[in-house]
Amino acid sequence: MTISKCLIQKTPCGLQEGNPVCTSCGIDTRMRYVSKEDSEAPLVKALAVWAITEQKSQTAAGGGTSGNTKSPREPEISVPPLTPHISGQPHQPPVATLSNRYIFGAFALLLCVSGGGYALWQQQQAKEKAAQVTVQIAQEQRVTQEAQQKTLQETQTSLKVARDHAKDIEAKANADKQAGLPREREISQKPIVKEEHLKALVSIIDNRYKVLGDGNEVKDLLTGLIWQRCSVGQQWAGSTCQGNVKTFTFDDAQKQAVNGWRIPTIRELYSLVWCSSGKTREHVDPRDGKGAIESQCDGEYTEPTIHQAAFPPPVYNSWSSSPHYANNAWLVGFFGGDINSFDRDNSFAVRLVR
Repeated sequence: MTISKCLIQKTPCGLQEGNPVCTSCGIDTRMRYVSKEDSEAPLVKALAVWAITEQKSQTAAGGGTSGNTKSPREPEISVPPLTPHISGQPHQPPVATLSNRYIFGAFALLLCVSGGGYALWQQQQAKEKAAQVTVQIAQEQRVTQEAQQKTLQETQTSLKVARDHAKDIEAKANADKQAGLPREREISQKPIVKEEHLKALVSIIDNRYKVLGDGNEVKDLLTGLIWQRCSVGQQWAGSTCQGNVKTFTFDDAQKQAVNGWRIPTIRELYSLVWCSSGKTREHVDPRDGKGAIESQCDGEYTEPTIHQAAFPPPVYNSWSSSPHYANNAWLVGFFGGDINSFDRDNSFAVRLVR
């Protein structure tokens, strides 16, 4: 290498013609010195110092044992001597040979780093999945709200039309009476429907169930299903269910599906469960290929676990149309909001849907 200045003392070069040795720092231009450009030199020197220190500590710990016997902790390091290199000869950079112990340590460090990266990736995946679920729930809530708003608007429109029609009938009746026309025409008109009756007929219960017909049916705005408000055996009496609830075995319960009505599946029937506490403590898989269902109300909740304004009590445990094992089938217990499997010969209530 070319020496343009003293490498050791950082002083102006003191080389003189005919003298290969610098008078300022004593460097010999016939020798090659390991400079800072050699990136391996600091590592090799550090390993050498560490090896010497480790050997001395092991010798001291072993009571001054001498000889060729190596300490169990002594690393297998081969460090060439840091001697000047004669110019004109090929320069071989110093090489440090590491033992399996250090290779294993490096590999373990690599595993830790990669493992940490995988954990971060898992956390990121979990965050993305949670964000997707949040977006999905928000979309479902928006769809539900839009459906409820649309139903409410339709209800208000129907109520306005009915109210206007009632006013027209009353106005015509008054006009006929003032004109002295026979009452036959007044009687022939449709009876005046009181506004409170109209509100009852088109009301929305708990922002979810729309009353249909003469009040004996409700439409679930969340699922789109139409339910009978009374269990089989009871009749709607204007504001509540009257009569005795009939119970059936599983096979006989399936025979009650008539005139477009049917027995609900376990998922459909469980959609009626309402836990006033907002908490459940179990997950039951009905093995229909759609995953587990949250079951069994938890905390302090109201019994029966159903919207009682839509489905007046008494409300009993009811069969679904979903079989379980060969001799069992699924039912919903409306006292605890749970899903159970019972022998098909047991008798329970039935609530129809369409």
